[in-house]
Amino acid sequence: MNQMTEDALLENLRPLPDKDTTEDLKTAELLALWTIRAWVQNSSDKSASSYHFQDGLEKAGCADAAVSFAALLEIIGSEANRRIEIHTTGCPCLFPDEKRILHTLAALQTGHALEAFDVLKTLLSGAVVRIALEHAGSVAAILSRVGLHLPDRAWHLKELLLTNHLRAPRTNATFVRYQLH
Repeated sequence: MNQMTEDALLENLRPLPDKDTTEDLKTAELLALWTIRAWVQNSSDKSASSYHFQDGLEKAGCADAAVSFAALLEIIGSEANRRIEIHTTGCPCLFPDEKRILHTLAALQTGHALEAFDVLKTLLSGAVVRIALEHAGSVAAILSRVGLHLPDRAWHLKELLLTNHLRAPRTNATFVRYQLH
């Protein structure tokens, strides 16, 4: 096999490029990200112009996700084991913590609850992760029901390094980790 063929094969095995911008995000991801940012901005700065984080969800036809989304964000905001970094609503940048929340929702939509647990475990500790997963699962299910599917991205997050190597192809919903025991 020549070098060009090997390079082409390796290129196909690499995860999607991981940019720290919102440039390549899909509609469902942008809606979830804006909802997260609007909720944080609203709850942290009462003097700023108020964003009604549920407005976007209502316009997308999934207003019933607002309660679970708010509960999830409240848990993350109050029970985090460190400071969570979230940008403002208009910022084109993307923090790793924002990626973690988006990845949690995407993993739950594709049936990878253990992976979602691993990601949330970097933000929260103990039994709080399980409670947060219930709310995240509700949000993910409601978004799926209205056709808002978050792409199953291979984010470059330290907690996913091993998972990305052990996991079945990203189009397959089978989680390889279960077969390693």
